[in-house]
Amino acid sequence: MANPAPPWVELPRELTANILHRLRLNDFFQSTQVCTAWWRLWQDPYMWRYVDLWSRVTHRNQPRDWDKICREIVNRSEGQLISINLGHFATDDLLFYIAQRAKQLRHLGILNSYVSDEGFSKAVNEFPLLEELQLEYTFISKQGIEAAGQSCAFLNSFSFLKISNTDNIT
Repeated sequence: MANPAPPWVELPRELTANILHRLRLNDFFQSTQVCTAWWRLWQDPYMWRYVDLWSRVTHRNQPRDWDKICREIVNRSEGQLISINLGHFATDDLLFYIAQRAKQLRHLGILNSYVSDEGFSKAVNEFPLLEELQLEYTFISKQGIEAAGQSCAFLNSFSFLKISNTDNIT
């Protein structure tokens, strides 16, 4: 007599994706080994439509190549990426990489990074559907913000927390 399938295999794809997105990064990557259904979901571009790397990047001293991980996620989305939050690892080059491969992007968050005005302005020009922009503790200034306002006709939500003289990006 064959063993019945585990109950999580019967869950709707959207619910399973929601659960997996709540895992710590290590657990998230290892989840593909749990069962065939989760491995298939991992391969599905749908799984990579909403990506929050702020909450996943919790320990800066943990050696990881976040740039490489982010690029892999963007590639897995196959152009279906709708929302992404980037942490301290964001660079001009990474942001432009995302811009070239995520034309459906509606939400962009950048936290605690060294993205420049020039790099940000160049990338944001490639996000014509952007509706939400969240910038926290970045070096993006009025010039970059104005570029977003001019390039993103659908922008309807904007939040900005600036670096003060006493703040220190670490």
